[in-house]
Amino acid sequence: MSKSDSDNRTFFEDDAAIESADEQLDLAADAMNVKKKKRRGFGSFTLKQKLRRLFTVTLILYVLCIGFLFVFIYQNQIVDTERKTVAADLQTIGQTIQTRINNVNEFMLAMTGNDVAKEYFTREDAPSSEDMLNNNAIARMMAPFEEVSSVFLIRFDYLDGTATTEPYSKMSSILRLDRDALREKREILEDKRGGYVVWLNGDGIVKPQRESVMCMLRVFYDAGTQRKVGIICATFELSQLINALDNYKADNREYIFYDHNGDTIYVTGEEETLRKHDSVLSAEQSRITKGLVRRDIYATYEIPKTGIRIACVEHYVLWESLSYKIMVIPLISVALMVLALIMLDMMIRRYITRPILKLSDSMQAVKKGWLRRVSMETNEDEIGMLKESYNEMLVEMNRLIEELLDKEKSVRKTEINILQQQIKPHFLYNTIEMIASLAIDDETPREQVYDALETLGSFYRQFLSKGSNEVPLSTELEIAKKYLKLQKLRYGDIFDDEYEIADDCLERLLPKLTIQPLIENSLYHGIRKKGGHGLIRLRVYKENDLVYVELYDDGVGMSEEKIAQIMEGEEGQHFGLRRTIERFCYFEETNDCYKIESKEGEYTKITLILRYK
Repeated sequence: MSKSDSDNRTFFEDDAAIESADEQLDLAADAMNVKKKKRRGFGSFTLKQKLRRLFTVTLILYVLCIGFLFVFIYQNQIVDTERKTVAADLQTIGQTIQTRINNVNEFMLAMTGNDVAKEYFTREDAPSSEDMLNNNAIARMMAPFEEVSSVFLIRFDYLDGTATTEPYSKMSSILRLDRDALREKREILEDKRGGYVVWLNGDGIVKPQRESVMCMLRVFYDAGTQRKVGIICATFELSQLINALDNYKADNREYIFYDHNGDTIYVTGEEETLRKHDSVLSAEQSRITKGLVRRDIYATYEIPKTGIRIACVEHYVLWESLSYKIMVIPLISVALMVLALIMLDMMIRRYITRPILKLSDSMQAVKKGWLRRVSMETNEDEIGMLKESYNEMLVEMNRLIEELLDKEKSVRKTEINILQQQIKPHFLYNTIEMIASLAIDDETPREQVYDALETLGSFYRQFLSKGSNEVPLSTELEIAKKYLKLQKLRYGDIFDDEYEIADDCLERLLPKLTIQPLIENSLYHGIRKKGGHGLIRLRVYKENDLVYVELYDDGVGMSEEKIAQIMEGEEGQHFGLRRTIERFCYFEETNDCYKIESKEGEYTKITLILRYK
């Protein structure tokens, strides 16, 4: 292999390695972007994606709400209607049974007027059972009352044990009486005062050999003496009660009959389930259990004057009662909602999303540093207002940038002017000549000459030093003191300088060369023009979290008109004062950071207000 082939192979291997590294970096960057999007969640999606997700969630919530409201309202309405139906059915069943019991009661009332029955109860000696059986009067009386299956005539002397004649019975071969039980119930029957009771098996009085029967019992009164002479007992089959359910039976319904003691007479379902809710049910009341799809409707009805109570439970299932016509309403509602959302989505995309995307594309040039106005056609709506506001913002930004540049140029120009004033040859030459005259004067101590040279060197070293444009107040005060010291050496005792400096204000920052130009203005335009001895006082203090730098001189002073002319740039001699204050206001970011107080011929006081940091 030649050397050139080897070099080419190495080159291609290096190139492949670089491409592989680039691919890995791209994959890592994509993974990081995915993680960032996951962390940002919904906020990382575009407006179009947000709207689609919002519509999807809205549709789902709407369908759920419609379904819930439909189930809740429809089910409650249907269940309430069904509850009323169950209660009405129970009342009808109870009235049917009441009618049959009334028929039995009519038979018993007829028996009180039957001559055979009267003779049986009122004779001193009760007729024998054979004599009664041979008499068909009672049988003929029973014929029209098909509900009555048998009848018993029981004399009180039989219950008292003074007579041995057995009670008369008709069509009761499978029934027998329990005299002891009847004796126990006698007082209850007598308390009814001609009324009747309806008991299952006579509450133990009748002993059926096969199926249980219902018994109606009442006391028989002697028509002549109104004396209680015995008891009539008429029985009727349970089928008279049960048959009343024939037209009201259903697969989802269960019934139970209770006697006056609360014992079960008849039940079609689970007795335990029916009794479970019986404690909260009373006559003519109903109850509905809670459930989303399945609910149980409980109702009860008590037959008047009998103590017999009927209870019913209906197992109601929502889906079994729904029909196609009923389902059409929510389906149409959902379809209309979907159609409305689709139309809303189209309108939003046409009038909001697309214009915003176009506006965003037009704004991309700003990222490249071009503050150009957006030129695109929009409607006279919020999007159009946004475009106009954005263009106005760009115009204002350009204006502010130009204003900022002008201010920055002004600040730099002021600093250069200050430096030029201090490094002019006449100031330096005059100071050096003054020091030279001190040096050749035999009466001047050498320490004074040295101190003057040290002050001059230190002043220019701090004055011309490079570094930050912001310096502590302590540095500014040192420059001011050295400047006044040099000027006192130069001009002699034409002024005095005083200082009142608060130590807790010295670390406050302010622009470099702020105080010295103001002192120079006081000296040249105040004290010197006065033509006599003057005073320059520099005071620094803190009040209400603000730092005040107060410069006072008792020079010639100024009028209000002249102060206004200086600050408006109409007075050229005080150019340094105006520029210095403008630079300080720019630093403090407010124009409410200084005060100029002066009285012509008396004094001038300039106060700088620094926010304490």
